Amino acid sequence: MAYNPRFTEGPENKPLNEWLTTHTWITWYIRDGQGNLRLVWDPKLHEVNTKLKLRWQGYGSRRRETSAHGNSEQPLTDRYLREIRDECHNLPRDEFKETMPKYPYQVRMVKPGQRSTRSERLLEDQRFLQFWTWSTHLFVWPEDPEQPFSKKPKREATSGNSTPRRYWMSDCRGDFAGTLMLDKAWETLANGVAGKAKPEIPFEFIAISEAFRFEPEEYDEWNHAEPRKKNSAEWFCYNVVLLVYDDDIRGVARRAGLGKVYKSLFDEDGMNKDGTPQRKEWKEIILG
Repeated sequence: MAYNPRFTEGPENKPLNEWLTTHTWITWYIRDGQGNLRLVWDPKLHEVNTKLKLRWQGYGSRRRETSAHGNSEQPLTDRYLREIRDECHNLPRDEFKETMPKYPYQVRMVKPGQRSTRSERLLEDQRFLQFWTWSTHLFVWPEDPEQPFSKKPKREATSGNSTPRRYWMSDCRGDFAGTLMLDKAWETLANGVAGKAKPEIPFEFIAISEAFRFEPEEYDEWNHAEPRKKNSAEWFCYNVVLLVYDDDIRGVARRAGLGKVYKSLFDEDGMNKDGTPQRKEWKEIILG
């Protein structure tokens, strides 16, 4: 499925270093050819290109690292020199328990800085990412001008064989939470949810980074849900992924859609109509 680049990019001219170090938190691991988990980006195996300006150096830099270690009052940071937020201080991010059917007994880890052997390099990495992030459940609504979510977003032409369809998301109270793009093929997998006027089943979403804002093509009246001026309303959304779980591989999730959600509604706790809680949780994910 092809997404409009405007829906996934950050603000224009935003420094790469600042984007990665202040608006992301996931530590991504991948299954190598032998089923071991290793860092997707291992800072111990990648030299920082000091010829580049700091703003374009990606995760961290030696200059920032020296500064952080030289000042005891610097905030707690992770391996990529990203500040660890208060709510995440005691949460796991590099320890994993979820196994896969092919490797059922334990999760084997490649130590940071450990280089692959020649024979290991001949094996391609597998398609499975494993990581920790925030998860919650939200309701999915088909785009409909009769829904009580103000204006209908503008449609965008997309390329490829599969044209995605826009949906709205709501929390347990029915309040507008964000917008979502779904592949038409997913509508069949959704067991008819695409045609329901009043969905009853919440779906799992994970947050993968902070989002700058809603684009007008995504939601034209996005500023109504937050009591801020439009020009100053930045970084109060999450980029989210809708997960569906693969029946063929136990415990492995697949990406069914990509969207943006207001942080305030993603983070809140509530109670669904069926009595199940809507609660944000820090969760270990295997994505394949």
